[in-house]
Amino acid sequence: MVVIDWIRRWLGYPETAGGLLTSGGSAASLDAFVAAREAAGYPDRATVYMSDQSHSAQVRAARIIGDRADCIRKVSCDGRYRLDVEALACAVAADRASGFTPIAVCANAGAGSTGAIDPLSNSG
Repeated sequence: MVVIDWIRRWLGYPETAGGLLTSGGSAASLDAFVAAREAAGYPDRATVYMSDQSHSAQVRAARIIGDRADCIRKVSCDGRYRLDVEALACAVAADRASGFTPIAVCANAGAGSTGAIDPLSNSG
């Protein structure tokens, strides 16, 4: 908690901000999916989205929390290997119309194989 508080102050975040230290990216992905599933109320068809450049640990983490293979979406990328935000929006809309419940979008801030950074500022 002390280290998280140091980082919070260093970044200039408010006192209400918090965080979690993990052993690595795989554990962090698992923690994030658990939090997303719980925040969504444990839906039956919890669906996660990631680019086709995302690390395989994200798929494993989704499977560990109980997501079925048909609820894990690999979204196409643009010519610079970044998540195609329009393709993502279409996938989410189609899934909602089909009764799936989107719980998380995994964006890359430096994909392992290409170094691509997804257009995070355009996603919201």
